[in-house]
Parts: sequence; C-alpha cells; structure tokens
Amino acid sequence: TERERNSNHWAAEIITFRVQLEDKLTTNLSKFLELELENIYENARLIAEKKTGLKNLPIICPYSLRQILEKQWFPDTDNQ
Repeated sequence: TERERNSNHWAAEIITFRVQLEDKLTTNLSKFLELELENIYENARLIAEKKTGLKNLPIICPYSLRQILEKQWFPDTDNQ
C-alpha cells in the first residue's frame, strides 16, 4: 500500500534529480559516470540495503547509464 500511496511522489523526485543532473552534466562527467557506473551502483546498493533491509537487490546494475539519466524512463514494475 505504501507503493500505491507514494509512487507518484517518488517518480516526481526521480525526475527532479534527473533534471538537476542534466543541467550540470558535461561530456567529461558523462564519460566518468559511464566508466564508474559499476562502482557507483555498488555503493548505492549497499546504502539501499542498509536503509530498507532488502537483501535481494541485483549485484550488477541492471540498467544502462542512458536509461538512468532519461527523464521519463522508469523500469517496468508491473511484475514486482
């Protein structure tokens, strides 16, 4: 029920962060993020696991940097 109540708010927050990042993203930063995505994801996964108690998050990032940065893209959550 929490997902139903908060999903629009969370989606709007993600879009806001993506818009802010887009404004600051340079070619060099984009290349850096592409090279470091695996490490960035690993750190984010560890933080998310600690905050949520989840233990079944993917070890390797299942999304491309292009998907992550696309303002309107969200993973298919119909099967979750």
